[in-house]
Amino acid sequence: MNIKSVDTELKENLETYYYPRHVAVWKVTFRTIFATRKELVFTFGDGVTGNIGIVDDIPDISDIETDENQLIPWEIDDDDFYDKSKEALRKYFIYKRKVWKVPHIECDYVDSFFVPYQIEKKSIKSGKTKYFLYEPMSGMYEDLKKHKVINKFVLKEGELEV
Repeated sequence: MNIKSVDTELKENLETYYYPRHVAVWKVTFRTIFATRKELVFTFGDGVTGNIGIVDDIPDISDIETDENQLIPWEIDDDDFYDKSKEALRKYFIYKRKVWKVPHIECDYVDSFFVPYQIEKKSIKSGKTKYFLYEPMSGMYEDLKKHKVINKFVLKEGELEV
C-alpha cells in the first residue's frame, strides 16, 4: 500500500507501525494594540485521539510503500480536524495572544500523513525483557505501555507479548 509518511531514517530489524496525523496551514489576521498583523500558523493533529497543537514547522513528507496491517486506523477525518483546529486557533489568539478583535482565520490546506514508530525489545537490569517505543523523528525511546493507542494496536495484531 502506498502512503504519505514523514521522511526519516528507520532502524533495521524492528517492527514499524505508522500513526495517523493531520497538518493544516493557516493564515491568521489579527489586531494588536499597535497594528493589524498577519501570521502563518501550522496546526498538527492526532488522527486517533483528536488532540491538536500549534507547531513551528512541518516535517518533510514522502511517499512510501508499506503493509496495510502496519497502519493504525484513522478515527478523526480531515473535516473534524479542520473544525477543531480552527476553533483551537481562535481560542489561542483570543485568550493567549490577547488580540483586540476576533482573528480572521483562513486555511491554506489540510493534509493527512503517517508518522513511523518502531518497537524495540531491550533487557533491563532485573533481567526481564521490556518493550520500548522508538520515535525515529526525534531518536527518543519511551516505555511502550505509556502509549496506549499504539500498545493496544500492537497487542491486537498479536505481534508482541507486552
